[in-house]
Amino acid sequence: MNSWGILVYYLHNVERSDAERFRSIAGVRNVQSCRSLDHLITMPLSKKDIIVMDLAAGIPFSIQKTAKKNLSFIVFYDAEEFANIHPFLIYGNAVYIPRKSEHDDVCKAMETSAAISEKMDSLEEKLIGNSLIMAKTRRKIKKVIEAGCTVHLAGETGTGKNIAANEIHRKSGNKSEFIYESCGSLESELAESSIFGHSKGAYSGAIEERKGLLGQADGTTFFLDEIEDISLRMQSKLLHVLETGEYRQLGKDKILKSDFRLITASNIDLDKLVEEKKMRRDFYYRLSSTMIRMPSLAEHKEDIPDLIAHFEASIGIHPNDRITDYSSFMEYDYPGNVRELFIRVERYHLNINDD
Repeated sequence: MNSWGILVYYLHNVERSDAERFRSIAGVRNVQSCRSLDHLITMPLSKKDIIVMDLAAGIPFSIQKTAKKNLSFIVFYDAEEFANIHPFLIYGNAVYIPRKSEHDDVCKAMETSAAISEKMDSLEEKLIGNSLIMAKTRRKIKKVIEAGCTVHLAGETGTGKNIAANEIHRKSGNKSEFIYESCGSLESELAESSIFGHSKGAYSGAIEERKGLLGQADGTTFFLDEIEDISLRMQSKLLHVLETGEYRQLGKDKILKSDFRLITASNIDLDKLVEEKKMRRDFYYRLSSTMIRMPSLAEHKEDIPDLIAHFEASIGIHPNDRITDYSSFMEYDYPGNVRELFIRVERYHLNINDD
């Protein structure tokens, strides 16, 4: 009858009869209900699924960020709530319709929401820019994709290292999950368990077996961000895995294997880490053999108009409301790089002053 997936009615101070009414109007049988954001996050949602919710349930963009998935929404509102909608309209992942909408309006909203899903897929995070330095960076990325080798991404905060890592994984043709971990978030005493895994009872508090990130990364991409925060001991152990593909979980003697592509990133020069004795020289040699430096935004300001246009499209700014005068954006030096530019574009459309 249609190509829609599961319709999830995210209930928030809404009578169940409203969900049943929507089910009847839309003519869709497969509707699941949930009463909390925690429940919604745990649901196995796909890009064809539509979240149907009440305006009081929250901001769709915030829900999407928490769920860490590209989702599309239909949001019902009452007439007296309309004044509260405006701040949310810049987020292009939601369709807002009156609560008493009839059959044709509901179906049209569903068609629009499905189109949003397709649009968001096409607007996935990617490296933007046609400047010479960005073209050179993309050529380097293309080479490492073809080589399938370990890669280290260097560059200032906000230059797009995470986006580059995802692009390397995605364009390598690997359909498996992209395994990400920030070394800065790993507690030193638990880092070994997090990366290598452990058996039940391996140490106090190990109440169940843990596969570990290396086990999850077998056959896919393993991205370790903020590699400067990993301990010398862990560097030695990771070096052994890179050279042999073998490792042991805590509390087990059995040798396991993991075949993965390692990508690391840091905003601190590896040379400096070696000089400060925070990085083993042999580990440094392994990482620095294939290194790509992500340029600061100050090095390719000519890409700012393209970046702004991409950001505006990704958050659903209507073409008539988009920025046409880039002069104030071009004059700034952006110590926070591309990430800071995105924030400034958001502030512009929300009419929030930088000061």
